[in-house]
Formats: sequence, structure tokens, C-alpha cells
Amino acid sequence: MATAERKAKFNLKQDEKGDLYEHIKNTSFLPKEINSFLESKGYRPTTQKCTAEELICRPDVSIEEVCNLNPLLKENLSKLSLHNEIAESIEIDIKYEGYIKREQMSAEKLKRLEYINLPTDMDYDSIMSLSTEARQKLSRAKPQTIGQASRIPGVSPNDISVLLILMGR
Repeated sequence: MATAERKAKFNLKQDEKGDLYEHIKNTSFLPKEINSFLESKGYRPTTQKCTAEELICRPDVSIEEVCNLNPLLKENLSKLSLHNEIAESIEIDIKYEGYIKREQMSAEKLKRLEYINLPTDMDYDSIMSLSTEARQKLSRAKPQTIGQASRIPGVSPNDISVLLILMGR
């Protein structure tokens, strides 16, 4: 497959995914429309409106099932060129959104730690708040930044917190 053809296929997939995802976020269900479905899945009936996205977040609920509850969503899903692949991708995005955001925040925090310098003459052995293993390994490795220190095996997140406090952060 040529590069231009792959790129066109990718762009089509992204456009279709974005369109369906928007429909899912903007589709709401009244309690009377979904309560029998919820009960069939072992959930309590609801008394409030619920979005398709909120339904898909539930562990035992698939995007296919939710789309089947709404004729417009069902139609949009059936029009997709890569139906199963796009549906699965959206379902994963919705179900794991919280985890993904948390990991992104953690990665950003780690990136910031790369720029916090440690004094070259720091006496780790005198910092009793550090674990014994961390004191030994930090003394041997002499990391230049908090980021480097965080990657040393045996230096725990707790030890990194102690270093950050000592650095006035």
C-alpha cells in the first residue's frame, strides 16, 4: 500500500472516529429509554438522564450495545468504513480516559523533575528521612537532577518527595 493511500485511510479513520465520538458525547438517554437495558446488565435503574459516554464507561457495557439503543448512533456506527476497529478504539478511549489523563499528568511531572538540579556536594548519608537503600545508591550515583535520582533502582517515590522538600519544592 502506498504511503499516500495509508495516510488517506488514516485520515478517514480519524475523521470517522471523531464524528462518532462527538455523537456519543452529545447523545443523552432518558431513564425510561435505558432502565430495562441497565437492569439486564445487573445495574440499578436510574432516575436521571445519562449520556451514551457515561453508559459506555460502565465495565460490562459495550459501544455496540449503547449504539443499538439509539437509531441515530446505530446508523452512524454502521456507516463506518472500519466499523469494528473504530468502535473498539472509541470504547477504549472512553473507558480508560481517566487512567490516561492520570498517566499524562504523571509523565508531565516527571518531565519537570528533569530540570530540578541537585547540589553536587549533597551528603545523602546525613539525610535520615531517606531509606537506607536510597542513601547508599544516591551517594554512589551522585545524580545531577531529581529526574535522574527518580530513575535509580531502589530510590522510591517517597525518597524523591524527601529530596523535593529539601530542595524547597
